[in-house]
Amino acid sequence: MSGAELIGIFSGIVSIAQASIKIYQAVDDASGLPRSFHDVVARLPIVQSTLEAAAAGIAEEEEAGDSLASARLRAALSKVLESCRDKAAALNKVLQAIMPTAGAKRMERYLKALKTIPNADKVENLMDGILRDLQVLTVNQTVNAPM
Repeated sequence: MSGAELIGIFSGIVSIAQASIKIYQAVDDASGLPRSFHDVVARLPIVQSTLEAAAAGIAEEEEAGDSLASARLRAALSKVLESCRDKAAALNKVLQAIMPTAGAKRMERYLKALKTIPNADKVENLMDGILRDLQVLTVNQTVNAPM
């Protein structure tokens, strides 16, 4: 997998994070959302920024001709990024499920928010997985950064 393909995966994850933030902002006024939803969405801009910085680092390596050291490393990074993308997509799907229909009354919005309570652990686990993937990515970028 080339650096350009890795950057494409980064871009996909960033797009999912942006969409998730927009969904959350649209339903943020719904009463009763579990605290975990607020906490998870509060982290998404940091996740997005980290991914953008890592993608920029890989793009710089590609431009300088210092593409990732080996095909094995690119494949490993690809798997971590794909795992991160899958978790981000699952998180986005949960957030879409809480999106009220257009013109929903306050009581409908509240009932829909109550139905999210069973998903509170799920969103926390997905975010924890995303953060673990980012940790692997950032450690790799830090260790391989020129000194």
